[in-house]
Amino acid sequence: MSYNGSGVFSINSAGQPVVTGTTISSSTFNALTADLATGLTTALTKDGQSTPTANIKMGSFKITGLANGTLATDAAAFGQITSRFNVDGYTTTVTAAGTTTLTVASTFEQFFTGTTTQTVLLPVTSTLVLGNQYEITNMSTGVVTVNSSGGNLVVAIVPLSRVTVTVILTSGTTAASWDIQYTGNSAVTGTGSNVLAISPALTTPTLGVATATTINKVALTAPASGSTLTIADGKTLTANASLTLAGTDAKTLTVSNSLTLAGTDSTVMTFPASSTTVAGLSIAETFSAAQRASYSALTDGATITPNFALANNYSVTLGGNRTLGVPTSIVAGQSGQVDILQDSTGSRTLAYAWVWNFAGGTAPTLTTAGCSFDSLFYAVNYYTTSTVTITIATPGVVTWTAHGLKTGNRLQLTTTGALPTGLTASVTYWVVLIDANSFSLATSLVNAAAATRITTSGTQSGTHTAVACQITVSAVKAIA
Repeated sequence: MSYNGSGVFSINSAGQPVVTGTTISSSTFNALTADLATGLTTALTKDGQSTPTANIKMGSFKITGLANGTLATDAAAFGQITSRFNVDGYTTTVTAAGTTTLTVASTFEQFFTGTTTQTVLLPVTSTLVLGNQYEITNMSTGVVTVNSSGGNLVVAIVPLSRVTVTVILTSGTTAASWDIQYTGNSAVTGTGSNVLAISPALTTPTLGVATATTINKVALTAPASGSTLTIADGKTLTANASLTLAGTDAKTLTVSNSLTLAGTDSTVMTFPASSTTVAGLSIAETFSAAQRASYSALTDGATITPNFALANNYSVTLGGNRTLGVPTSIVAGQSGQVDILQDSTGSRTLAYAWVWNFAGGTAPTLTTAGCSFDSLFYAVNYYTTSTVTITIATPGVVTWTAHGLKTGNRLQLTTTGALPTGLTASVTYWVVLIDANSFSLATSLVNAAAATRITTSGTQSGTHTAVACQITVSAVKAIA
């Protein structure tokens, strides 16, 4: 018979009980062993060999010593469930500028009231499991600061706001182990500092009060149209470092009275007090009043070297025979004039570096009378420089990626070693174009036009640098 359906095991009674001294019937013995086999097969084995074939009734008893489940089909231990979903209910705390330390046994809902601040210290995440959550509601008038177990800021909760923090990493003690979901309020209030989440969105806010002069570190993004940022009369908008006011629709920045933009590095841009339009660098402009360029005084010496970044117009008084050297900070398109004054002795001469190019190829003779002056009007036609490579060939080919030069352009070479035979450093050559990345050289403009190119030979060494430049000059004799 084995089990009777109620959990009672009954042995087959046929031929039972066995009497001492009698022969046991094979049918009786076989029936007994068959029942025993059925009973043992039906029983659950502790080593996991057998599987239940029906629901098992616990009769109000517990399964004890159960391990935590890891798969969706595993049974969950009670401690595992409470650790995952926290303890039911909520805890109310009155803020007192103190610290509330949460543990695995703390309730899911943490509710704060009162009139001051409070700090919440989250549990060590290694005591929790992924997905463990706490909901922290701030109904006080102060800020509730939530820190990780290592004391790192996770989030600061302003009054009338709620945050749900979730374990996303069960190692580490920093804010990186927690995810936050912030539910803000409709109005931020309080007399202290209100710290919002990183990059919060402020919808149609009114910032400041009637006496406010500064809004610190607030990024204002206006809607697509119909928006105005108004700064009250007499107030100052101060920017630390640079302040950029840029309209994406190419509109005008209009200022009432004068406007001064001052950086913390003492750099100042002042706009005129009267109505005006600011000129643009990349658009055609028509000026309705005279524009004047100031003069920069050059330093007299054996070689006079203008710095073209300082001005367009220059002047110098010659104290002896001089050379006008290659300017620094040359940019193609710059133009201006250089006034050359004789000292009281007079008869000073001026030689010119290779970049200065006069009509007909001949430099003018200066006025010699003492205290007289001449004016040189210049324009930078082109300027570019790069390291280059040169082949030893007939003709020699100079490689310079995207050089932008044309046949007839002038250049000079320098090197840290030795140029090939046929070329000399600091001698003027003329370009004979091959393509966008290479050219040959000629000894004169006439040879460049005729494509009579220089042949290179011998050996070379070091790094070669080419400088292509031409500054066209015309001279005007002034009154002595």
